[in-house]
Amino acid sequence: MNHYFFNLCKISQEGKILIFLFLKFAGKFLALLLSPLTFVKLVGSCRLRWIKKLDWRGLMKTLLNKLKWIALAFAFLALDFFAQTLFVIKKDLSNTGTAIIASLGLTAFAALAWFLLWLLKEPLNFKKIRWGMYGLYVGLGVPILFAIKSIGGIVLMLMSNTSTSANQAAIDNLGMPIYLYFVFACVFAPIFEEAIFRKCLFEKLFGFEGWQKWLGWIGTSILFGFIHLYSSPSNLLSPGLWIIYGGMGLAIGFVTMMNKRIEFGYSLHVFNNLIAVLFTFLMQLLTH
Repeated sequence: MNHYFFNLCKISQEGKILIFLFLKFAGKFLALLLSPLTFVKLVGSCRLRWIKKLDWRGLMKTLLNKLKWIALAFAFLALDFFAQTLFVIKKDLSNTGTAIIASLGLTAFAALAWFLLWLLKEPLNFKKIRWGMYGLYVGLGVPILFAIKSIGGIVLMLMSNTSTSANQAAIDNLGMPIYLYFVFACVFAPIFEEAIFRKCLFEKLFGFEGWQKWLGWIGTSILFGFIHLYSSPSNLLSPGLWIIYGGMGLAIGFVTMMNKRIEFGYSLHVFNNLIAVLFTFLMQLLTH
C-alpha cells in the first residue's frame, strides 16, 4: 500500500509548495464552514463564564443597600408629613401658643433628622468643607435661584394672573407668624428635603459618578418639583411653578453633584429660603 501514498522525501520542491498551499486553502475553507458554529459555542461559553464570574453576593449586597436607602427616603418623607400634620396643617397658627408649640415641634423633628443621619454614619459635616469652592458655588447659587424664581414668577403671573407660589400661598393662608415661617423654611424643610432627595435618592441610589449622576440629577429634580406641587392638579399643570420648583431642584442638585457633598446643596437651600423669609418679613412691615 505504500505505493499509493506520497513519499515526501521524493517530491520535488515545487510539489511540496503546491501541497502546502492546497492544505492551507483547505484549512481556511474548513474553518470558514465551521466558524458560525464555533462562534455560537464561543459566545455561549463566554456567557456561561461571565455568569459564573458574577459576584452574586456583591450584587445582592448592593441591591439591598439601594433598597435600604429607598426605604429611608420614604421614612424621612413620612416623618416630614407627620410633623406637618401634627404641628402645621389645619392648626390655628395665628394663636401665639399654637405657633410656639409648632416652632418647637418642627425644630425637634429637624434635630431628629440630623440624629438619624448621624446614626446612619452620614452626618452633615462642615469640618472638611473646601471653603473656597463652598463660597463660589453657594455665592453663585443664590442669585441663580433668585433668577429662576423670578422667571417662574413672571410665567406664573402671565398665565394665571398671580405671582404667588404654591408654598407661599399655603403659608399666607395659614396665617403663619414670621418666626414659625423661619423655623419651617430654614430649619425644618431643608434638612428633610436634602436628606430625602440629595442624600437617600441622589447620592445613595444613583451616585455622583458616571452617566448615572445625570439621570439622578434630572430624576430627583423632577421628584423635588412634584412633591411641592402634587397637592393640586392646577399646580402640577402650571409651567411657572415647575420652573420655580423644578429649577430649584436642578440648581441645588447640580451644586451637590459637582461637589459630591450634600452640605453644599443644604446650605444653598437654607440661604434661598432665608431670603424668602426676609422678603416676606419686609413685605409684612411695609403692609402693616
